[in-house]
Amino acid sequence: MFFTRECDYGFRIMRSLCDGEMRTVKSISEMENIPYQYTFKILKRLRDAGFLQTIRGRDGGYVLNTSLDDITIYDVAAALNENLFINNCLKKSSHCSAKKREVCGYHQEIKRQQFILEKEMRSKKLSELVHS
Repeated sequence: MFFTRECDYGFRIMRSLCDGEMRTVKSISEMENIPYQYTFKILKRLRDAGFLQTIRGRDGGYVLNTSLDDITIYDVAAALNENLFINNCLKKSSHCSAKKREVCGYHQEIKRQQFILEKEMRSKKLSELVHS
């Protein structure tokens, strides 16, 4: 589970909106140096996740819909990345040959690390990152 470029852009987009001001796709794109098409696509996904609100019209744009105190690193990553597993063998739908065995030491260790990583990501609020 490496952060994708979309995750990085998502964090940066959330940062650009942290002051509560409404911004256009163009202004966010320029402010965070993200290609316009990526900015638009990621804004839509963040809106669909409930983090942002769209203000329609000529003077419209995007604004935070949720306090950064209520959003964790994990929340943003999960909204933008379907695959938050360190290794595909942790997915229930994966075809890991070791699953036929009673115990797979590798699988158990990766599962332990996955738990620790998720716990840490869920413990860090975006407000702590943008206001530090």
